Amino acid sequence: MAKRKIVRNPDIRVESSAPSQRQSAFSVRWSAPILAKEGVTNIADFGSGTLRNLRVQEKNFDEIVLVETEIKCKSLQGEVAGKNHIRLQSTRAFQDDQTIYDAIFFISVLHIIPDPKYRQRVVKMAAAKIRPGGFIVVDVPQSETYYNRRLKKLPRHKDSYLLRWGSHYTFYKNFYCNEFDAMFQKIPSLQLFQKIHYCKHLIRIWKMPGSR
Repeated sequence: MAKRKIVRNPDIRVESSAPSQRQSAFSVRWSAPILAKEGVTNIADFGSGTLRNLRVQEKNFDEIVLVETEIKCKSLQGEVAGKNHIRLQSTRAFQDDQTIYDAIFFISVLHIIPDPKYRQRVVKMAAAKIRPGGFIVVDVPQSETYYNRRLKKLPRHKDSYLLRWGSHYTFYKNFYCNEFDAMFQKIPSLQLFQKIHYCKHLIRIWKMPGSR
């Protein structure tokens, strides 16, 4: 049996990790009205990408912070110019900011973070940034055909695989339900509020106990 290729010090870029998508995610269309009924008004969207979910979020929430890499933030400035209820913020600035949110969204983003320790830190950071009674919405693809066709040939990296993208690589983590939920179960007091499995996507709403 041929050994799987190992890439040392790969150039991984998250800006192009997901196939181009324009339609809003089902997870956002499903969860946003639920959260709005729970009194959510200000949110952060971590890894907002092409802004495909922004229209749904604007319909349901008053204040929105879009969190992306510095490179991506620069490219998105023109998309949100003149919208005072929307703010762009780099991932580094988001980590340092002391703002508390009603809800934080992770839509098709955790599976492209190549470092499992950083992935867990991001989840922990999000839990610290939501108010009592606040929510975390998370959505990851599971066993998508696009990736499954390539898995046997893909080089390993940490706890998953690398995909060639031009001169560099992107990263894809295929989550199992128990592994996915375990990241959030490590956060004291965080409770599963609602969950759904839709079109090979694992979707969860987690809630922090308490009220405003």
